[in-house]
Amino acid sequence: VGGYAYTGGGRAITRVELSLDGGLTWRLTEVTQPEKPTKYGKHWCWIFWRAEVPTEELAGASQVCCRAWDEANNTQPKDITWNLMGMGNNCYFRMKVHRKKLPGEEGVLYLQFEAPTQAGALKGGWMGNTPGGWTPTGAPATEPVTTTVLTPAVVAATAPP
Repeated sequence: VGGYAYTGGGRAITRVELSLDGGLTWRLTEVTQPEKPTKYGKHWCWIFWRAEVPTEELAGASQVCCRAWDEANNTQPKDITWNLMGMGNNCYFRMKVHRKKLPGEEGVLYLQFEAPTQAGALKGGWMGNTPGGWTPTGAPATEPVTTTVLTPAVVAATAPP
């Protein structure tokens, strides 16, 4: 699992955390900063982060969340707070995880990762297509964004009791 992060004011990102249980517990990720700070000590570049997560753990999660911290100990809020210009609404980033059966394949499942919105004017995403048309629990996916096919061994290891 991986992504990128940035903070304002030229501050450095000091850590990024990942949660597979909706933010109840967090694990540290590996952060890579591709650029050095300016001669004035400012950081104006995105950083990249990654974490090794076994497929079995992803299969058991209903969502994957991440949050970043900067050198002033600022972090992202848990929930979205909209404002007039749409700025500052960078809460924890959440990808919903859906377990689905692969059509025509007996006992083969795949994971579908659903982002909050789709790019541009495309419809979709767990937040819905109209302002306020979503709840923090999200809605079922209609189109796959990213998929991971699970082997029968993984399905057996992650099947609900």
